[in-house]
Amino acid sequence: MLSTPKSINSREVENFFKELEVFCLEQKSKKMVYFGVESICNISFSETYRALLDFDFSNLNFRDLLVSHLESVEKYSPAAASYLPFFLSYFFKNQIELDGEAFFKASEMSQREKILDIINSFFDSSSLIKAEDFKRFFKQNGFLSSFSIKKSNSFQNACVFESGLSINGKINSGFFKSRDFNVEVQNPQIVIYDGYIQEVSELNTILNFSFENKVPFLVLCKGAATDVIHTCFTNHKMGNCSVIIQEPSPNFWKENVNELKESFSLEMFGSINGRLLSSYEYNKEVDCFLTIKQQEVFLKSKLLDLSRKAATTIYLNEKSWQNRGLIFDQLNFFVSTLQQIATCGVTDSKKIKKITGIDICDLIGLKCRYHPSFAISRSLKEAEIIFNKITNVGCLIRLER
Repeated sequence: MLSTPKSINSREVENFFKELEVFCLEQKSKKMVYFGVESICNISFSETYRALLDFDFSNLNFRDLLVSHLESVEKYSPAAASYLPFFLSYFFKNQIELDGEAFFKASEMSQREKILDIINSFFDSSSLIKAEDFKRFFKQNGFLSSFSIKKSNSFQNACVFESGLSINGKINSGFFKSRDFNVEVQNPQIVIYDGYIQEVSELNTILNFSFENKVPFLVLCKGAATDVIHTCFTNHKMGNCSVIIQEPSPNFWKENVNELKESFSLEMFGSINGRLLSSYEYNKEVDCFLTIKQQEVFLKSKLLDLSRKAATTIYLNEKSWQNRGLIFDQLNFFVSTLQQIATCGVTDSKKIKKITGIDICDLIGLKCRYHPSFAISRSLKEAEIIFNKITNVGCLIRLER
């Protein structure tokens, strides 16, 4: 039923906006925290909406009015919902004339580095799924990520990119500049050898071909002698030739080797057909992109089964599973933001300041220079609507349950 109409005075309005300013300052300065799976965690910009729901406002009528608008915005643009509290707080002390046409003209096409910068800022201090994880999702899947969350059967969290082929195994650290460094290879020759490489001479044909033609190689085998591996990574580091050796896990030879052979029309070397590595002949360019880490090679190619386009499954251990709601919200934020960037582009913070007078990086504490165009324009418009409702309303009628 409806309660008795309650008059609103200017002091209540001013007090609400003071509390909102406190929230924004705490969020901006990374003072807001929550108890995560194993430790106290900072709240990232992507979790602003969730943090505001738990913030203690003294005026529940204004709080509920704000939350109802945030809920509707969050359904179609989680990023806009994160910007909104900051813009609403700004409206209280500053006059802004919104110019939709100017925003439209200021928007520009996104570029890879700009998007990675936005992702890094949005998920800075994020718990469980880190900013580096989200950047990897974008690098692997582009704008097309589709996520599912499942419970892991082990104590580990894991991520499986199902639209490509992941080969787990060992690669000597000599191929990498640092532990976290990836080797990225475009259109390599892929050689599958179901044996152990004992002598460097077995690879001479491949090493010479790579050196003379500047063609990268990925050699999958069941192991290699130290001299063989050392020769390959030394030449790789010096830029003479690029022959990277991986020893896949045993499951590869049972489950993935046939998929790899059939997708790229590859023939195996070794005992299965008696072919020696020295008999290698140039195969046509393999149309794929490799991301090589110390424990994994990930192949992405249109030749692989892409019926589940950019499908990515995240497996959570018991502790992380309890926080799957937070993870789901973060993934939804990530997917929605990328889709809106792909459709509407990004806007330079300098242009935002020119149009609105808002130094957005200073206001919110984000480090990125570019921001999603749709999220900015939508949240500014919504903030104006909420501000006018709160400051112009004479009384509120609350629905009591």
